[in-house]
Amino acid sequence: MQRGLTVPLFAAIAVAAATALVPVAQGTKPGSDGLVAYSRYRFVNSPLRKELWVASEDGTAARRVDTVAAQVEDDNPDWAPDGRSLVFQRCPAHDNGACGVYSISADGSGLSRLTPSCPKGENPPQCVDDSMPAYSPDGKQLAFSRASGAFRSGRPRSIALMVGDVRLRHLRRVAWFGPYRGAPTGPAWSPDGRRLVFENDIDRGRALYIVDADGTGLHRLTPPAVKATDQPDWSPDGRTILFRGGPGSDLGDEAGNLYTIRPDGSGLRQLTHLPNLLGIVRNGSYSPDGQSIVFATTYDATQAPAAHWPDLFVMRADGTDLRPMTRTINFEDGPDWGAAS
Repeated sequence: MQRGLTVPLFAAIAVAAATALVPVAQGTKPGSDGLVAYSRYRFVNSPLRKELWVASEDGTAARRVDTVAAQVEDDNPDWAPDGRSLVFQRCPAHDNGACGVYSISADGSGLSRLTPSCPKGENPPQCVDDSMPAYSPDGKQLAFSRASGAFRSGRPRSIALMVGDVRLRHLRRVAWFGPYRGAPTGPAWSPDGRRLVFENDIDRGRALYIVDADGTGLHRLTPPAVKATDQPDWSPDGRTILFRGGPGSDLGDEAGNLYTIRPDGSGLRQLTHLPNLLGIVRNGSYSPDGQSIVFATTYDATQAPAAHWPDLFVMRADGTDLRPMTRTINFEDGPDWGAAS
């Protein structure tokens, strides 16, 4: 149900089905801890909707941010550095058209589409498919993934990591692996704004890569054996990168554990030790003070009848003191921890 790449994009590159469950996270900016933004499918969910919510780290003061029409999924929220607004991706449900990047104020006002308009139900090459936006630490730029061009063997010609201003103007391509190759997605900015870490499908497995914000210095961070996948998150002090990987993570979005690694590729460390293939583990988001991590998992989650859906949990940055944040029968994931506004 949860997208990491957009569902149209996942279907296009045959990585997962339209109902794939993919964790999300964005680069966390240093500061005082504010609210956690996340996505929620309602337990009673006919017609399908996915909405954006925010709450305190203990789950209190939860409120819905946006109003979503039937068969629309809002996903992958990322806080602006000042904690006053969010960017996110909006996608038609069931792989029925391209996704776009939007912005909205934290109080739910000022909804704005940033991606060029696209006819209903259309995909590349008729229009672009934008997903996984992330604010730069100074709040002046957005990084995101863009799929475009004609399809071949079920894959769009180009999936590229892009950077532009907060209206998606003055765009530049910072990572691309060639026609019909690679899928750079899920960018997270380094705290100094000089680099981006992202996940890439390299046709032989997945790995994390780092690139300078001007598009130079591209290099692989994790070896294939680490099986790093999904959106990473850079710690506020710049010393570690959080990701999901390890044994089982290449088998599907329900497997693996949370790990950290230093930006130079050293210091690989496993944070969670949850059983593989017995539940869902999601990538997480650092708190702005760097002391905690929020993520979604089905382990010890509140159980809806005939469903196994994740709640949000908070733990210390070293993986200890795991405690629940949300306790509902809804499907909640995609957390991003913002700074106090």
